[in-house]
Amino acid sequence: MPCYGTNVNEYENDIDEQIVRSLSGETTADEDMELSAWRARHADNEHRYQELARVFALGTAQYQKRTAPQANLAIDVEAEWNKLQQTLEAKPAARSVRWPLAWKLAAAVLVMVAGAALIYLLLPPAMVQWETQAEARTVALPDGSSVVLNRYSTLRYPRDFGKRERSLTLTGEAFFDVQPDAQKPFRITAGVGEVTVLGTSFSVSAKSETLEVIVATGLVNVTVDQQHVRLKAGERADYRPGGKLMPNVNTDVNYLAWQTRELVFDATDLATLLRTLERTYGVAFSLKVTAPPSCTFSGSFQQQSLDSVLRVISSTLGLTIDQQGNVYTITQIGC
Repeated sequence: MPCYGTNVNEYENDIDEQIVRSLSGETTADEDMELSAWRARHADNEHRYQELARVFALGTAQYQKRTAPQANLAIDVEAEWNKLQQTLEAKPAARSVRWPLAWKLAAAVLVMVAGAALIYLLLPPAMVQWETQAEARTVALPDGSSVVLNRYSTLRYPRDFGKRERSLTLTGEAFFDVQPDAQKPFRITAGVGEVTVLGTSFSVSAKSETLEVIVATGLVNVTVDQQHVRLKAGERADYRPGGKLMPNVNTDVNYLAWQTRELVFDATDLATLLRTLERTYGVAFSLKVTAPPSCTFSGSFQQQSLDSVLRVISSTLGLTIDQQGNVYTITQIGC
């Protein structure tokens, strides 16, 4: 638990959410102990807790008053709320009141009007974010679905994912294995488009203004700029700015090689082979010589390192390769 008073902007949403979950009885025993320790750590922490507890109590009372007007409430809700407003507005600017008054009042109004769960109204939905660097990783979602997130990709979704809906945002590339749920469609906002499924497995790549979706099993709906396509297993859709979104047969057997490290080449030309290696291993190739159409490679690799793969390809095609970091320059070919 972060200490209140340092790096507040980074942590205030998390601590506020934990306080509200505690007041709602939704925290674990360990979380309650952690919160108690945080409250005791600094007077400002306890002040923040009591302030939010009062807002919570008044918001709940407002909701009870609106939904059950005859309820015998122990407090004068309107008077207490007005007193709280005056107290907060009277605080000097230097006080550490981190949660704007307007936000609190708006949350209470939403409680009165909508009657939704208070935890989702007092605070913005807390987000979970996964980011990868040089390695891919598997993310288990709360609904039982799983996502393999490729290198340098980001996945974001609400902490309550799966309770009311299943919506998330992807930047980069990922492979999804979605658990079926007809009542809660699985929606992915990916760059310029949106992907919607009920239960299936598929690959999505969203980079800049481009979108690529390849379906392994099931059915997937893809939407970009009011264009809609439905893809079935073995199909793909690629979108580029100004282009048309259309389903095509997926002929790239290596589209998941970045995840599986399984590569299959069948009379593959050198340019295509190098693009596949770039995507699979996260490196860059520079071809300084012209490769004739007859310069092709056939072979397969299972869970092998890039160095091992390049040794075989170089030997077969007579390549001379210079390496500088993650950049491989081909200066000579023998095919």
